[in-house]
Parts: sequence; structure tokens; C-alpha cells
Amino acid sequence: MTAPKLVEVPAHGVTTEVTMPIQHLCPFVDEVDTGHATMAWDVDGQTVELHSLRDWLATLSDQRVSHEWLTGMLYEVLATDLGLDGVAVTTTWTTAGGAVKVTA
Repeated sequence: MTAPKLVEVPAHGVTTEVTMPIQHLCPFVDEVDTGHATMAWDVDGQTVELHSLRDWLATLSDQRVSHEWLTGMLYEVLATDLGLDGVAVTTTWTTAGGAVKVTA
């Protein structure tokens, strides 16, 4: 699983927030969980290239993981692996007859 790419941009002191569809396999029952991931980060001359972010999220669809693990992993990749500041991640899911929101 290759992390999304960073690109140089002529912007400083702004925050980017993006919401994209996401899915994974439920680790408890045989079903696909679908939802959305909202990710935000501070831009200080570099940002995440959005097409690579979309492609990276698509690679998660065959992972059998929990909503909580997936949300935490998204946060870790953006904050630690890519070194972005001001990272916030929220995922929302419709599953088991309810709405689920996980924030990191």
C-alpha cells in the first residue's frame, strides 16, 4: 500500500479539507462497509495530491479491518508518514442499521 504523494504548491497558512468515499471489509461479518473519510491538514508549501489520495484510499477496499483502526491509520499516514501538521480525520459509515462516526 503506497501512501499518497505530496506536491509543492504556492500556498501557506491555509487548511485543506477533503471528503472522499471509502470502503473496507468488515472484520466481524461478511460484508463490505462503505462510508466517507474527511481529512484535513495544514498547507505550508506542500499538500497531498488528490488523485493519489483517491487511488490510495481505493487500495483499502480489500482490507478486513475495523472502522476505528482504519481511521487511526489514515491519521498516522498523514501526520507521521507524510509529516503534515494540523491533521484531523473523521470517517462516517452506515452499517449494522446505524450511522457510525469515528474521529482521530
